[in-house]
Amino acid sequence: MKRYYILSVFIAAVSLTQAQNVPFYLHISGHAALPKSTFETNRYEKGGGVQFLLLSGAVNKYGSTDPWNQGFKLQLGLGVELNQFGTKSFNIDLSVPVGAKGTQSISNSSTALYGLARGSYTANRFIIPFAELLIGGRNFTTTENLKVTVGGNESITTDTFKANVGTLGLGVGIAFKITENFFVEAKTTYFIGGSGTYLPVSKAQQPSNQVYYYPQISNTNILLTQVGITWRLGSMVKTCGCLGSICGSLNNTGNYSPTSNTRTNTSPTPKKADPLQRGSSKTTTPQTPGGSSSTPSNPTPPTKKIEVKPDQAKPVPR
Repeated sequence: MKRYYILSVFIAAVSLTQAQNVPFYLHISGHAALPKSTFETNRYEKGGGVQFLLLSGAVNKYGSTDPWNQGFKLQLGLGVELNQFGTKSFNIDLSVPVGAKGTQSISNSSTALYGLARGSYTANRFIIPFAELLIGGRNFTTTENLKVTVGGNESITTDTFKANVGTLGLGVGIAFKITENFFVEAKTTYFIGGSGTYLPVSKAQQPSNQVYYYPQISNTNILLTQVGITWRLGSMVKTCGCLGSICGSLNNTGNYSPTSNTRTNTSPTPKKADPLQRGSSKTTTPQTPGGSSSTPSNPTPPTKKIEVKPDQAKPVPR
């Protein structure tokens, strides 16, 4: 849910730049996410994801010029990053529903939100080298899903582990100008992350029927290798606005041209409430499967209770 909220805020910011005809730049890139330092040696899985950046035009003394004009340019912006890391699944026997079989899967994901500053120096209008400084926070989440595969169709999803850490990144790259409003970029960004507790899915094991977890603690350093596109927002389109009941278009100079004086009533007729319409919902509190001693955070209530059949086997320490 948290990542969808971040995306909604980011999309709203992009829509605002379009509506106000402000020259901003939207960057979207895909990347490989590679754990480094003790994050790598503790066997956190490799992954990948997508990064969204909303950048301003140049804010230094040449702020009225575009970033591809010759000279040094400084841009400020906001970034959102979404990643998916390893996944592992186990076949299990269930005690509820009676005699049913199911799967227990564990997956890792990460979201990040940061502010950034980008500096570039351009001697060629078509090739723009740049460097970025990014500061913000990162969230690591291990999600467990318990699903009935034979004897029912219920499922439970819980957040097994969560870690919130600060992150500091430095990136270098190069942008290639295709048109006045469109660029292709390639860059590499190294993030230094704070220490946190997380769950490498490769360390989860199932000696018999129960799944056991082995959380780890280390830094959360990550290297991103990225390829993406950037395009200019705001000044590349003309917006349409309304003043009272008169609509027209705003051109790039800010002049307003009325096109119609038709008045319409847009207020909908309210519907009458149906006194016979009623509804209700019921949920039950799940029992958490697995051998972790950590309490799941923010579990999602299931539609029906599912229980893993207990076993007496002891896991091998790892």
